[in-house]
Parts: sequence; C-alpha cells; structure tokens
Amino acid sequence: DLGLVECAALAAIPKAPAFYSPFTHPDRNQARRNYVLKRMMEEGYITYQQYLQATQEELKLIKGKARLVDKAPYFTEYVRQYLIKKYGADEVYHKGLKVYTTLDLTWQLAAQEALRKGLRDLDKRENPYRGPLYRLGEGKEPPTPPKELVMGDIYRGVVEAVDAKMVKVSLGDRKGVIVYKDMSWAFKGDLEGKTPKDILQPGDVILVQYLGDNEDGTLQLGLEQEPKADGALIAFDLATGGIRAMVGGYDFDRSEFNRAVQAMRQPGSAFKPIIYTAAMDTTFTPASIILDAPITYEMEAPQEAARTHYWRPENYSQRFYGPTRLRVALAHSRNVVTIKLLQKLGVKTAVKYARKLGISSPLRPDLSLALGGSEVSLYELTRAYGVFPAGGMLMEPIFITKVEDNKGEVLEENQASFTRVLSPATSYVMTSLLESVVQEGTGWRAKALNRPCGGKTGTTDEYRSAWFLGFTTRTVAGVYVGNDDHSPLGKGETGSRTAAPIWVEFMKVATALDSPEPFVPPPSVVFERIDPKTGLVAPPGDPGAFYEVFREGTEPKKLAQKEETREELLNQELMGLEPNQEQ
Repeated sequence: DLGLVECAALAAIPKAPAFYSPFTHPDRNQARRNYVLKRMMEEGYITYQQYLQATQEELKLIKGKARLVDKAPYFTEYVRQYLIKKYGADEVYHKGLKVYTTLDLTWQLAAQEALRKGLRDLDKRENPYRGPLYRLGEGKEPPTPPKELVMGDIYRGVVEAVDAKMVKVSLGDRKGVIVYKDMSWAFKGDLEGKTPKDILQPGDVILVQYLGDNEDGTLQLGLEQEPKADGALIAFDLATGGIRAMVGGYDFDRSEFNRAVQAMRQPGSAFKPIIYTAAMDTTFTPASIILDAPITYEMEAPQEAARTHYWRPENYSQRFYGPTRLRVALAHSRNVVTIKLLQKLGVKTAVKYARKLGISSPLRPDLSLALGGSEVSLYELTRAYGVFPAGGMLMEPIFITKVEDNKGEVLEENQASFTRVLSPATSYVMTSLLESVVQEGTGWRAKALNRPCGGKTGTTDEYRSAWFLGFTTRTVAGVYVGNDDHSPLGKGETGSRTAAPIWVEFMKVATALDSPEPFVPPPSVVFERIDPKTGLVAPPGDPGAFYEVFREGTEPKKLAQKEETREELLNQELMGLEPNQEQ
C-alpha cells in the first residue's frame, strides 16, 4: 500500500531515527530519501524517470492519534501475552485480530500521570541530584526539541549557562531559566550547601519540567530527574469487573516488569482488613475492645540459635493506648491490637478468609500475618478490597470483552463473574470500618476526594514499601510504591505520605463524572448507641455515646454501668475473655 517516496522515507529513518524523522526534521529526511532513491536507480531497482518523479513528489504525513500501545504499554503487553498464549503468535501478528478491551483511556492517562508525579515527588524528598543524562560532544547529539510544550510535562534540555543562582537552558529554539527555588530539592547529602555551578555546566543534557512562561518570554523550568523508586496502580470497575487502568511502572522503556500483576511485595498494614474481616464475620464487632499494651511472644528459635528469640511488637508511634475499640484500632493501624486479634481468631481462620477474598499467594501461618508479613500482588489485594463495597461479591476481573478475526467472526466474548464470599452485613461493617480509616485515621489524605470512600494504608519495615488501597461505590483502586532492589524508600515514606496522594490524584479523574454516592446499609445490619469506653450499650444521657453498626444479632446487650478500669480489662484478657464479654 506504500508508494515509492513513502518507502524511501521509511528507509531513510533507521540510521538515526530522531535525526531523520520526517515530522521533526523534514529537510533531513528529504535529503536522505533522495539519496536512497538515487542508489535504487543506480542499482537498477527503479528507472531514471521513476527517480525524477519520486524526488519531486511531496511526502504527505498524517499525524494520527497515539495508539493504545503507546498510551498504555503495560496493559497492552498484558493483553498481548494473553493473546499469544491463547491464539499463537501467527494468529496475533499476521491474521488481523480485533481486540476490544475494558481499558478507559482517560483513566489510564490519569493513572500514569499520578504515578509518575508521585514517584518524582518522592525522589525530590529523599534523593539528591544524580547528575545530567549526558554531555554533548563525542558523538552525542542535542535532544530533539519538543514541537509543543504542555504545562507540567517533562522535556530534555541543554544547559547553556550556569551561575550561583540560576541555570539557562535551551529546548531547541526556546530559551528557559531554572531559578534556585525550582531546583533546591537537588542539594541534599553531600550536595548540601552547594550551588547550581557545583552540579551543572554548559553542554549538560538534563530533564526539565515546563512550569510556564516568564514575563520576558523565556520559559520557566524546574530541574527534574528520573526517580529511583518505582510503583504500580490498578483500578477495577465494581459493576462490570473490568480493569479500567493498569500502570506497571514509571516508564515501560525503562522496565517492562509489570509491578501491578508480577511484583510480589509485603503489604504491611494494608493486609489488616483481611484479619478484621475474619473478626467481623465471626465473634467480634467494631465495638469489641482489646487491650493495647506491651506483650512478648516466645518465637521458635532456629536450630543454630544459642537462645530463645522473643518478639515484642510495637505500634508505629511506639506508644500503647490501653483499651481500644476495634474500629479505632483499624483506623489508626494499631499493630499490637491486630496481633492480639489474630491470636484470638487463630491464624488458620485468617488464612481461610484471605483465600475467600481471593488472595492466592502463599501466606506464612504465623502472627506476622497480622502485619502483612507475607508477599502478595497489588492485583490480588486490590481485588480483595473490592469485595467490601460490592456487598460481599468477589469479582473475577476481565480485561478483554471481545476478540474478532479479520472476517468479523467472534472468537471470544467475556463478562466478569461474581461469587458471594461474604454476607452483605459483614461487607457493610468492613466498608464502614474502612470509611473510618479515611475520616479519622491513617487514610486521611483520601478525604480530599470529597465523596464517600474507604481505604487503608500500608507501610513495611524500614519503609521498603508503601501502599494505599481504597474504593468508592463504583471503583476500587490500589497503589504500590517501592524500590525494585527492596531498599528503603526513606524515613517517613509511609503509605499515607507516599501512596495515598497518588491514589487521590487518580481517583479525582476516575470519579469526575460520578455523583457522590453513600454506601447503603443492608437490612441485615443494626445501629446501636454505645458507650465509647466500654463498647457496651450507652446509658440514657451519656454525652459521649454514638451509634455503631453491627451485624444483626451481634449488637451488645449489656448496659454500661461504669468505666471499666485497665486492670479489670487486663484480668479479663488473661482469662481469655473479650473485654466487653460477660463471664
């Protein structure tokens, strides 16, 4: 279907694709394609008349819309691998399949931008400047200048001049300036106290962000660098079970490893809702009280160990809070309470519920499960969270709705399947608990979404991974951030600080067309006015009382007569009773 001049234009490109691009350097492409045509004539492939006609013919270029493979590379590769496995390479590459997917391109672009921005922000907080991409000279050419500038986008520029306060940069014919405040993040560690002259020099090719235009017509730029950390984001439509967005990393060209589905990482406290689900579905309620106090566990020592190993778990704050209702414990991600809860439930029960919620990865059968000590994928944990707003239904997600051959014959059609794994009552109680995480606890950043939502943060030991998983009535999405070499992200880089802002930025776009919808309680739950200190029925006139939600039949019956002391609660716990349970 190609004409002679089109073939020659394509043949001109491989030697130096950027240099001979017909879009950015049409004159260079024309000169080289004319050389190609001349050699074809000299070798007898075309006549002299064909040569003259082709060199005088105008090359018509149509700038089409970017393909899905360009806009969603991780998702496209995920689809490609599935198709190759099912239909074979020849059918996929040569037979002209038409593949219809569940992806929403608006969501996908928002997910990519949110993740990239979050990773760059993390890098600026934690890392000094690692230096320019390369220097001009020795065969190194200037970067191709952008045809147009988009506010907030990242471009390659060339340093033209540097002094102690600013850097002058060129983007092709456009000139820009980086002032000190827009690169101050770079001076950390060994670079602390340095100036721009200490890290850059003329001829350096660097990454810059376009921030706007200065009054003198120059570009206002900010210094950037590719982040060290990586991450992932995945989002499901709760109604259809379709994957609406999938981003497996910062840059597909940098790494094709899809962290949304392939990476197995410890989720930290993001696993706690699995434990609480088992609790809420059995003998516990949001008003159940467990004593948050120091405890020591004797651990099984390795054979080579000289003495017994003891585990003394702590909360993130390194404080203990005394008698704690389970709603408060989950909202503030209290480690000790969750460990004690798991001990009371039994590890086997917690594992059983993890399996019910779709967690298929191997799980360690010990108390470390309470703190997310077993590795899972972002895909499976996000899917598990979707059970709560879906009323107890576990979805088997889809990413392809239909495949047709080149004749229009349908080869496959898909719809997500849903399986009931929890009662509507338990699901609503968990949804309510996770709403409290957002409204009162570690997930507070999600309040910026300005609509009913629930979620949970996760942070692993030494800040190696940061998670946030959350949902509205229509969408569930998860974010993971971490280094591929498992090194720490940086002190204080928690799920709340690092992952939650990415989730919020994405969800602002994903929910833009949705009206805010509350989570509707099913008939099988009841609300009881309780005393916050004991979790029992509040006496009339109690000024601190509030309504708590319960599965019907599990609401407290005992009236709170007095404030129970710490010693009484401790004694009850030692006797194996729940602190608000009668002997």
